[in-house]
Amino acid sequence: VAMVGSGLVYALRWHGCALLMPFTLYEAVPLRRIDLARYRITRMRFGTAPFEFSGSVRAIFGTWLIAWILMAGAGLGALAVGPSIAGALEGAGLADAIGLGVLSLVLLEIVAGILLLVYSVVAYRHTLASTSVAGIRFGTEASVLGIIRMLLLNFLLVTATFGLAGHEMVTWP
Repeated sequence: VAMVGSGLVYALRWHGCALLMPFTLYEAVPLRRIDLARYRITRMRFGTAPFEFSGSVRAIFGTWLIAWILMAGAGLGALAVGPSIAGALEGAGLADAIGLGVLSLVLLEIVAGILLLVYSVVAYRHTLASTSVAGIRFGTEASVLGIIRMLLLNFLLVTATFGLAGHEMVTWP
C-alpha cells in the first residue's frame, strides 16, 4: 500500500477543522472525521489500484448528535444538581462534599466515554464499509460490547499479573 499526496495539506486540513470545532460547539466532529478519512483513503494505492471512499457525514451525524446531546445534558444536569447536593451536605463536612463531587465527575466521565465509544464504533464501521479497492469492500464486526469486553479483559490481565501481561493484550477478532 502506498500513499500519494501531501502530508502538509492533510495537516492543514486537520488543523483547519480543529479550529472550526469551538465555533460549531463540536457539531463538526463527523464532518472532520469523514473529510479526513476521504482525503487519506482516496490517496492510498494498492499497486496501481486506487482506494475508493463513498462515506457520508449523514450516515454518522445522527449518532454524534445523540451522543453530544446526552453528554451535554449529563454535564448540565451535574451542574444543576451540584448546588442542591452541596446544600444537603452542608452539615456533613467538606470531605463528604468533595467525595460526592469526585464521584459525580467519575460517573460523568464513564457516561461520556461510553457515548463516545458508541459514536466511534459507528463511525469506524461506516468508514470501513465505505472503503473499497479494485471492487473489494472492507468491513468489521466490531461492536461496543465487544470492545468493552476486550478493555475489561485487558484491564484484568494487567491487574492480575501486576503488569506482566501488558505485552499480551487481547485484540478483537
